[in-house]
Amino acid sequence: MCCHFNAFLIDQGITKCDDLSESLIDSFLDVYCKDLRTTSAFYSPRPNAQGLLKRLFVYLIEIKAFNPPRPKAIKKPYSWILDPYLRHLRDECDLSEVTIQRASMQVGSFLEALRQRVRRNRFNALHAEIIESYVKEHLKSSKENLTSLAGALRKFFRYCASHRYTRTDLSGLIPSVRHYRHASLPKDSFFSPRTYHAGGSKRVSQQFLTVWTHCLFGESVSPLEFSFEPAHLPG
Repeated sequence: MCCHFNAFLIDQGITKCDDLSESLIDSFLDVYCKDLRTTSAFYSPRPNAQGLLKRLFVYLIEIKAFNPPRPKAIKKPYSWILDPYLRHLRDECDLSEVTIQRASMQVGSFLEALRQRVRRNRFNALHAEIIESYVKEHLKSSKENLTSLAGALRKFFRYCASHRYTRTDLSGLIPSVRHYRHASLPKDSFFSPRTYHAGGSKRVSQQFLTVWTHCLFGESVSPLEFSFEPAHLPG
C-alpha cells in the first residue's frame, strides 16, 4: 500500500513531506481502487486502504516529518474577550488543555447568549441587572454541570473586572448551586409517613419512622410502645 502511494506521489511531483496533504488520500484511492473488486461480505478495499493511509499520516505527524495545517480559527463576536481569557488560563493559571477547553465551551455559550451585548463597544456598559437576568436564564437552560458552570462564570467575571472589561466585579451575581445529601433518595420510600393496607388490616409506617429517628439520634427506643396489627399478605 505505502509503495503504491509513494509511486502516486512521485507521479504528482511530490517528493517532500512538506508538500503532503491528507486530501491526496482520496485522489490516490480513486486511482488505486478503480478496478478492485471483492466478493467478500466483510471486506471493502477502499475503507481498508483509507484506514491504512490515515495511520501513515498519524505516524508522520508523531515523528514530526509532517505538520498538518492548523484549521482556521472561526472568529466570533466575543472572540476579542474569550481568546485572551483562554490564554490567561493557559499561561498564567497553568491549567490543563482539558480544563481550558471546558472553560471555552462554558463561557463561550454564555457569551453567545448575550448576542449583540457582547460586542466590544457594548460589553463594558453591562450592569448588574442585565447580567443577573442572563445568568439565571443560562443556568436554568444549560445542560452543563451547574456547579462547574457557576465556577467557570465566576472566574471569568473576576478576570473581566481585573482587566477593566467590566466596571465592577460581577462574579458575586453567580448564585451558589445547592446540594442535598439525600437528594437521590426516592420520595416514596420507607421513610415516608404513610398508611399500608394488607389483607384488610391497616398499620401506619409513622411508627417505623419513629424507630429510625431514635436510632439515628442515638436515643433509646425501649420506652416506645407499639401496637402492630398483623399484616395478612395476599395469597
